Amino acid sequence: MGKDSAQNKIGLYGYKDGVSTFGLREDGTAYFGASGKGRIDIDGTQAIISGGGGGDSANGMTITLAKQNDAKNDAIRIGNGNFVVAYDGTLIAKNANIEGVLTAGTGSKIGGWTIQATKLENGSNSNYVALNTDADIDEAIWAGNATSTKAPFRVTKKGSLVATDATITGVINASKGYIGYTVNSDGSISKGW
Repeated sequence: MGKDSAQNKIGLYGYKDGVSTFGLREDGTAYFGASGKGRIDIDGTQAIISGGGGGDSANGMTITLAKQNDAKNDAIRIGNGNFVVAYDGTLIAKNANIEGVLTAGTGSKIGGWTIQATKLENGSNSNYVALNTDADIDEAIWAGNATSTKAPFRVTKKGSLVATDATITGVINASKGYIGYTVNSDGSISKGW
């Protein structure tokens, strides 16, 4: 017990082979382990626990226990901020591999795609693309306009296709309809429509 000259603080300190291995200081802070990557620091004044130099270092971690009222504050921070959990539930996990089911709520984004209750969408204006399961909208897929019926490319749930300025290569099989000529249901072809 007493004053640690290296810390210049009064407290209870432990040593092994002349190296400080723990300290309980008068200011409400403490540490356990010799200085370096294995040391755990506790700041009782701010309710912060950290180790390995804290979450802003490559091998460190910081747990903040007392800032729940600040929703954007980090609750957990690891490895230069490569893994962060905020009190509002925001998660940053760089280079994450997720096994199992990933559930995202309406309005969430994954890779820039917005998840809606019945639609997955990305982009805007002529760069807009959507996949849809809404029963009230006939189109299952559309691109080029946020309004499904105005999109230059769209496919309905029944398989009807609209493709403005389409180039189609390969074989086209049709039992009826028109491609320059009318293909009748009996297989005959007539000019015009």
